[in-house]
Amino acid sequence: MLSDPPFVLLSWLLHITTIAGLPLQVIDLGPDGLIPLEIRFLHDPDQPQGFLGAALSSNIHRIHKVQRQNITQILIHVPELSSNMNRIRQWSQR
Repeated sequence: MLSDPPFVLLSWLLHITTIAGLPLQVIDLGPDGLIPLEIRFLHDPDQPQGFLGAALSSNIHRIHKVQRQNITQILIHVPELSSNMNRIRQWSQR
């Protein structure tokens, strides 16, 4: 699926870098993390966790550290629109 057009032009990789731009880690978000849009960290700098919003897949991921590695998990999963397309067509024809 991700190797088929138009997905080949999209990103699902999250690049973690230092402030100086040196690479630390690359996280593969897969099809549930298409077009990572923004990361919001907690207001407490002692808490090494934050949230990532994926633009195309509309999912919210939690990013946190486990043994010096950043790990992601999906907190909010939005079902694909194609699975609800019949309901949307029926609603729009009323």
